[in-house]
Amino acid sequence: MIPGVENCSAEPAAENTASETPSLAEIDTPADCATPAAPAPAGPASPALVGPASPAPCPGSTPTPRPAFRGGESELSFRSLRAQVAMVCQHSEHTAARDLDLAYQTRHTLPATHDALHGGSLALPHVRIIAEYATIFTDVSVPDSPDALTVEEQLADAALRRGAYEQDAVRIGARETPSRFRPIARRLAAMYAVKTLAQRHQEALKRRHVRVVELDDGMAELRAVLPAEEAYEIYDRLTRLAKDSQT
Repeated sequence: MIPGVENCSAEPAAENTASETPSLAEIDTPADCATPAAPAPAGPASPALVGPASPAPCPGSTPTPRPAFRGGESELSFRSLRAQVAMVCQHSEHTAARDLDLAYQTRHTLPATHDALHGGSLALPHVRIIAEYATIFTDVSVPDSPDALTVEEQLADAALRRGAYEQDAVRIGARETPSRFRPIARRLAAMYAVKTLAQRHQEALKRRHVRVVELDDGMAELRAVLPAEEAYEIYDRLTRLAKDSQT
């Protein structure tokens, strides 16, 4: 049984029958350092999705990297954990991996967001949005000149920018719906980012791709990632061809 996710089972414990989903805080807590869940606060956040606002670390321990990124046996351990979480919570492994990643990111790099979720001022969709755009602050490049920032200096600068972005995002997200909050969070992340929009666009061009996804009944879906103006031109052209074929 995975520490902290007992409440995901089909037959929840008698003392907490309303909780069926593991908390973001509990998923990432080691068995020997688990902190008892705090009473559910009043607010929009579901008590099953929040954990202790400030979990106590193990004595003498330091945060470890996410297992999925350490390779070897750690990769197998993460896959095993992902499978167990998926089984206990009756989710797909893809969903379990996404939730584990969100739990780790929120607890270790977005403390204000974690506390806001625990306090009930943010809902889980807000947390997903904040975490999604916070990834813009993880870009680190190898110094190419003596005057360039070292990797350590870049990481420190990124942490400061991420913290400033998070504070604004948490404050604004508390009074906006997720659909209205998404474009706001995107603009905030762009405002605090080190690289300009043009620089990020040039890097994004290198990630262009096209793929085919098989569907049922002899159908398939064609997916393409390409510059926005080209995508809209293709869509407009296909729409015109479809309309002309019907006349």
